[in-house]
Amino acid sequence: MAISYRPSRAFKGTLATLAALLLVLLIVRAIVLWDGSSSPAPTPRAVVASTAPDHAPSALVPAPGRVGLAEMPAPFPWTRATPLPKPLRFQVDLDLLAPLGDGPANAAIWFRDFAKVDGSRTAWGDDKRVIRRVGGVDESVFPPDHAVLLEAEPWVEQATMRFYPDIWPVAGPETNIPNLLFEITLAKSWAARAETASDPSLAREDYRRAVRLGRLILQDDVTLIANLVGLECVRIGARGLYEQARRNGDAETMLAASLALHDADAIRQIAAERITRITVPAEYRWHWSRPLSPTIRAADEQFEAALEMARKDPSRALRLEGQWALMGYVVAGTRAQGRQAREALVALSRDPDPLVASSARATLAAADRTSWRELLRMMKSAP
Repeated sequence: MAISYRPSRAFKGTLATLAALLLVLLIVRAIVLWDGSSSPAPTPRAVVASTAPDHAPSALVPAPGRVGLAEMPAPFPWTRATPLPKPLRFQVDLDLLAPLGDGPANAAIWFRDFAKVDGSRTAWGDDKRVIRRVGGVDESVFPPDHAVLLEAEPWVEQATMRFYPDIWPVAGPETNIPNLLFEITLAKSWAARAETASDPSLAREDYRRAVRLGRLILQDDVTLIANLVGLECVRIGARGLYEQARRNGDAETMLAASLALHDADAIRQIAAERITRITVPAEYRWHWSRPLSPTIRAADEQFEAALEMARKDPSRALRLEGQWALMGYVVAGTRAQGRQAREALVALSRDPDPLVASSARATLAAADRTSWRELLRMMKSAP
């Protein structure tokens, strides 16, 4: 005999309620995911008037130091050093290649005028660049007598170049940066001019300008991208000095330049490896702890690496990169990650380094006003 089953009225009501709840959750999730409006166009900033004098203050640039081959250090063992030097800097004395000048001005006041966003001299002559060989590679550079190239020379004879906080505040992920393309173009242009110079002494001075510019850029240690450009400027000048010293049989300069090239490559590699540890894909997943908003798809190891980097990396720029990674976890991490990330940023807002503390406060403020959609856009647009 067949047995028929008729669900009770209560069971039918329960099913209907569950179906309705499921439908509501699906609708809510669709609304959360939907973004019907495009991002508003950024408001252009007003051009900031220049505060730089017409001419850089006069300065003296000492000749490179000479210590003799017997006193030259061995290459620094970057892969085995524990802990790494703090700050993360060249271990060879760059005064052996290109000492800084003693100019009293902050060179940043001149370079600030070329800032892409609101600089008063953003049109700095792209259309007047030419293609020249630099270290065996074709590069787009300024002609040897370009007015801006000549104007820049005394500015890289100043002793300091500090953008933060003299020119801009450290504002977390919204921190302004100088025009790094302009800066590296100057270094390449001096190297290109050196490679075609008939006077070896003039060529050496141009290579040294590239090294000095790199040293000035590295003084801030606030943004990783600026540090990488500073390292590259030093590398461009050091390579030229190495080749010139090799041709002239100058073993001391040749060794000092090779040590600088070794340090530049090692520091860049260390930075790349550390950033890779904290980089997460621009993807989200749904987590039980945040049913109405997704979380970033990151492994626990990446979160722990971001915490460690923000707290104690030997490079200030990498500490700030760690902070900005923590912002992502505050906005769209799991509940536990968001709590730990916020606690770490609050502690860092009291850091003895005022730039680290300023960045932490700005990063927390940015996290509180950033939605997970905006964070996803930021992650997708990151280089």
